[in-house]
Amino acid sequence: TPWGYQTPDMDTKFNSARALSITGIVLGGAAWFTLMLASCCKLDQSKLNGLACYFFLATLFQGLSLLIFRSNVCTVGFFSVYFTEPGTAAPTTMPDWMESVSCSLSKGSKLAISATVLWFVCSSMLPAAVVPEPLWRGGEQEFPPGTAPTGGDDKPAEAGGGVEQAGEEA
Repeated sequence: TPWGYQTPDMDTKFNSARALSITGIVLGGAAWFTLMLASCCKLDQSKLNGLACYFFLATLFQGLSLLIFRSNVCTVGFFSVYFTEPGTAAPTTMPDWMESVSCSLSKGSKLAISATVLWFVCSSMLPAAVVPEPLWRGGEQEFPPGTAPTGGDDKPAEAGGGVEQAGEEA
């Protein structure tokens, strides 16, 4: 619109970088959240391998989010078109900071690189991880008669509680 708000014409690389960044964060965050729930829920080795795939996809998408440096937004003078008065061909007064706008590694892009490396480390470590035994399968814990957990390879407790008294024969 000649007198209203104008949106820049973003290219495919910019839009792809934005979508890939969000996708990488969602996949990595979901895998991390699932891994944190492993402390209270039972996970087996195949589930850990599946989480490693999620972390690898997060690595891939987070790294591809740096495509923004190849987009048209990083060209000098990209935003100068949006500072023109209606009906004129060139900007009347371009701000000084816009004269040499360019893309470089800043705090956000350095954090994206470090996130990419950390997602890859998680993806590499999970297949080698050993799933611990749940706490309730330990031999130290005794259950009252008839209240032992059932299912799997667990057997319910016997009537005597599984403890033989001295002097009795089986």
